Amino acid sequence: MANDTVLQPIAFCLASDNAAVRERLASHPFWVLEFPEDLKRRLREVQSQIVGRAPEESTPPHVVLNQAARLLIPDLISITSRITDSGVQPWLYGFVDQERPAEPPIEGVLLQALLSAWLRTVFRSLFPSPALMDLLQKVQTLPLGWKREEIDLCYWSQAPNGTARPYRQVDQRCIQNGFVLMPDLVATRLSALELAGDHTRRFRFKRAPLAPGRHGCELISWPPQQESKGSQTWYWSIVITVTLQTVPFQSYPQLHINLGVRRWVSQPLKYTPAETISAYLLDSLPWLAADQQRQCFQVAPIVRRNRKAGETPENGNGWIVEYRWADSLVALLNDLHWAELLPDPQQLIQQPTEWLERALTGRSPQAALVFRTGMRPDHGEGAGFSLSDRRFMVEQIAELLAPDFVLRSPLERYGARRFITHPSNPFFPQEKQDREPMAQMKVCAERRQAVAEALGDGQAMTILVRYQTAEVLQAVRLALYEVLGYPLETAEGTVWTTPELTLTVRYEPLGEIGRALGIKERSRGQAAEHWRLKIQERAEAIAQTLPEAAGPCGAIIELPDAYFFRHDGDPKAALRLGFARKGYLTQFLTPPTSDREEETSKETLQERARSAVRDLLRQCGVLGVPPRLLPKARVHKLPFQIPEPLHYLAAWVIHRNRRGSETHLPQYLPVVVYLRSDSRLVLVRAPGFEDWLPYREAALQLACLEQASQRDREAVRQFLFKTLHTLLPTRGETILFCDACNLRQSWPWLGNERITASLPPELERFPQLRIVRVRSASPEVPEWYAFNAKRQALGKDPYLLSQGLFRDATNPTVFYSVQEKPPTAHQSKYSSKLSLRPFEKLATGRSAHQPFDAPGGMAWNPRIVELTIARQGHEQRPDDVLMCAVVAHELRAQMAVQFGSPMILPLPLHLARQLEEYTLPLRPAELRTWLTSEAEAAERSGEEGEDEGEE
Repeated sequence: MANDTVLQPIAFCLASDNAAVRERLASHPFWVLEFPEDLKRRLREVQSQIVGRAPEESTPPHVVLNQAARLLIPDLISITSRITDSGVQPWLYGFVDQERPAEPPIEGVLLQALLSAWLRTVFRSLFPSPALMDLLQKVQTLPLGWKREEIDLCYWSQAPNGTARPYRQVDQRCIQNGFVLMPDLVATRLSALELAGDHTRRFRFKRAPLAPGRHGCELISWPPQQESKGSQTWYWSIVITVTLQTVPFQSYPQLHINLGVRRWVSQPLKYTPAETISAYLLDSLPWLAADQQRQCFQVAPIVRRNRKAGETPENGNGWIVEYRWADSLVALLNDLHWAELLPDPQQLIQQPTEWLERALTGRSPQAALVFRTGMRPDHGEGAGFSLSDRRFMVEQIAELLAPDFVLRSPLERYGARRFITHPSNPFFPQEKQDREPMAQMKVCAERRQAVAEALGDGQAMTILVRYQTAEVLQAVRLALYEVLGYPLETAEGTVWTTPELTLTVRYEPLGEIGRALGIKERSRGQAAEHWRLKIQERAEAIAQTLPEAAGPCGAIIELPDAYFFRHDGDPKAALRLGFARKGYLTQFLTPPTSDREEETSKETLQERARSAVRDLLRQCGVLGVPPRLLPKARVHKLPFQIPEPLHYLAAWVIHRNRRGSETHLPQYLPVVVYLRSDSRLVLVRAPGFEDWLPYREAALQLACLEQASQRDREAVRQFLFKTLHTLLPTRGETILFCDACNLRQSWPWLGNERITASLPPELERFPQLRIVRVRSASPEVPEWYAFNAKRQALGKDPYLLSQGLFRDATNPTVFYSVQEKPPTAHQSKYSSKLSLRPFEKLATGRSAHQPFDAPGGMAWNPRIVELTIARQGHEQRPDDVLMCAVVAHELRAQMAVQFGSPMILPLPLHLARQLEEYTLPLRPAELRTWLTSEAEAAERSGEEGEDEGEE
């Protein structure tokens, strides 16, 4: 029955073979409005006089204007970014209402009011009053007339590799971009969707933009749904994301429909780990009639600022958390209002439900704060939709989009596990008999052997436990016994010797080094520097108290989470740096908390302690099993040959922006990880390393790189090619893994329109090399559900979650990997956030296979990972292409030491990505020194540029 299962991506294709559809969409009408070039010129002239630049180098701020236009102008489809740049046109694309085909979305006089409000709000503090008054007068005389145009939405060209290009340049000023227009057009149609069925809730949708720089749009169900438990009420909505995507070598684009749950802050907010909070605003123009309103959401960021409550001894230790709007959008909207204004951010934070409840009565304006994981208090609604919910929504969306769009053809499964297997991971026994006492002793010995192989011959390991509570110390000691067999009765500091490994465990209180950093409020320009100074001071103090590590050493540190240190500074980065300087790897363990989920935290403490031990071993470079695939015992002939040994390389760019870095410095650093199938050894190479280093030493070396590296894409590419040109001549059959989203900006060949099924010119002289390009980011890869025809023939539910390696028969070098659900995902595929059927009524009868109401559940759906294979002579060796896909798929399985469930990335890429946690630079970037004249060993492709319309 396995190969009767097909994978149905939630991706739609234009029904271009339908003559009526092609005729209708080949000349689709739009309203088009240009931004007056005369106003652009005058804005740049005034700004250039103020900032001292040439007019052509000035870019007047325009983002808030586009946000307000999206929020307020009805029937608007698309907005062009960077509209204040010279020659960029048109500005707005509007929908043609078939009932009123001669009426544009909004009259010119109302556009003049919008432009005037934009000038008053944004430029009041930038321009002198006379210049601003002159601009306001000019706006009143501007010709703001809509023009009706027809655009061919069925048009797309093909890149040289055969991949669809859904955009074209009409002239020097205008690019018709299907990546922008098609999703907006579909979203406009979906905004009329009423999602409803028998025994389900009812949902209507409003449009919302995606984050800046992303193509596509969102639809959010509104008004929000309410879920009550006791005295608490939580609000949530469905979010539908629509994007146009391409697939390598596929001649047509496809629309990806991603379905998710948007949870709203439903109680007064006490804490958020992020510096910004997204506020969704819904407003209307007061002078438009009700039947003309086409409300769309807009997003306004709110920023958080902590400051001392006062300087007196009585209240000097208190803190005040302040919130304010991060841009001028709300000020612009309030400028247009005659009556009620949008809320102050502080009011919205303290009374979120008051503004959510406005949606239930239709009162305007409305506002909602997006809930993010880590906020306090927690949310009672689970994230994600079950299989039954997902399929129900897809069926209704497909009906609404027909006949113009149809679901793309399903993917066929290749049953690789009929032929191959890999050794069992001793860190996660699968069989019950492996958990019996005698078997457990054997398993612990296998784990110690894995640790010894990672550390090297004759190496002893020391684990230091720095605790704050006896409860956590006991949990870690028990975890060391459960994972490695370290005796519970062993005295502190005893050297425990086994045939496989020599291990010493020491326990010490964490002490003063675990207290908050004592961050004091500084101006915006000084805050990051002050934070780094405090980290440096604490790291130096830690290093002075620690003895130099003698051999492989790791520390498990009990430390409260970021919420505990929300005012005075989390010392985690300082602890990691200080310990690393003396040769200690670090793994942190959060104690049970008294103010949040106390019972749950206590129940999971032992499992978290085991995870902390395993993750510390991962940092030491320990692998659960060698990354080797074996033929099954009864298989006499494989459909492909797996070389032995098989060498693995993974290229990864550590890319952390200022907000994502604990030291508030951006980092852009390439690393290459090397493994081989007959060994547990993991090696790493990075700029500044004299040679390949074991994984453990590489992490410590990265922590010692105090200077941040510049964002230099050409240098990254040259480092990668230099490393490959040096290593490959000395290695046999090799697979190089690259993540498209991570590396394609530095190596443009990895983009959809440039990748080839053969090796790139820089590497084609290495016939033993294969490249597997991995793509896993949403929404670039679609969501999915599986369908089994044999189950349907037997009268069973044919829709299910599945796992395996899938492919499109028409695209022989692109595969799709789906792994099984993790053991902790127990939710039924029939649990539903949409259904109104109570669970109690489903105990008997045929209705037992119907969706039932389970709003608080957390749904989990395995992600598709797209694998594109490149090798020389791929046409003559389809079996070798298949081998690469099978290996990449299996390297996502349970091979890691710290995960008992599949990984998103293949093992080599996963290990490379995990090194990011040790990049903690304390000095800003200077002129790069690691790019030397030796880089000529890497042949340059001569191709520069960004991605071609990809997310």
